[in-house]
Amino acid sequence: MRAIADATHWALTDVLGIPERNRFQVISEHDADHVIVFDAGLGFERTDRLVTIRIFTQSGRTTEVRQCLLRTIAEQLELPDISGKDVFIGVVENGFQDWSSGFQAFPVRRGCPARSRPLTISAL
Repeated sequence: MRAIADATHWALTDVLGIPERNRFQVISEHDADHVIVFDAGLGFERTDRLVTIRIFTQSGRTTEVRQCLLRTIAEQLELPDISGKDVFIGVVENGFQDWSSGFQAFPVRRGCPARSRPLTISAL
């Protein structure tokens, strides 16, 4: 798992210029019977070593750069012995306004609707 995470992060820093310490990764492992993946008409079968990667990033990069990122990740995953046929990557892009680190200073709540009731948070 760590080799997959490291290979993906290396590609993000190398191709997109993401700072090395700007690393936020969530890794989930699923039993084989919890993953359903068919051929989808590509003409090859995947093995039980399927890796799916979802990357959230800010928009603005060219198609060429995004394709280079996908190719670089697939190449890097060959090092921990994962075939390109077993790599499925999706890139989700959005804007700067869609991100928060939780502590950033935001503009005053202009235009936000008034709360109809006070916010209460209880421990789980």
